[in-house]
Amino acid sequence: MSTPPAERLFQPDDSRSNPEPYVLDRADLASVAHAVAAITADWTVELSQVFADEANLIIMPEHGDDDTGPTFVIYHDDGMFCVDQVHWDSCTPIGHFHSLATATQAMVLHLAYYAGGYPAGSCLLH
Repeated sequence: MSTPPAERLFQPDDSRSNPEPYVLDRADLASVAHAVAAITADWTVELSQVFADEANLIIMPEHGDDDTGPTFVIYHDDGMFCVDQVHWDSCTPIGHFHSLATATQAMVLHLAYYAGGYPAGSCLLH
């Protein structure tokens, strides 16, 4: 099995093939919190129950300070896990992904930039 080029690893997936409803829960919270903790201890992850059948994971810098970095929101919509970035009152979609794990990886890559770290296993070559 060949490894895909780096630029294709975390590209958003626009095919919406699984419209089954899914509500994010405490297990998802723990999974995302673990990934965030691997990058920085200064950011928090919260589960926000919007409705009985809808929840969001909110990843934000300590005290929600925009000077520190953006807030990320992970939610499930139309069979996809979606990641948005909210910074200075502007919302930017990062992408739609088939799995929470892939959505989390995409969010962590963005978070690493603001947290001053980088995901384990990655390196910068000159």
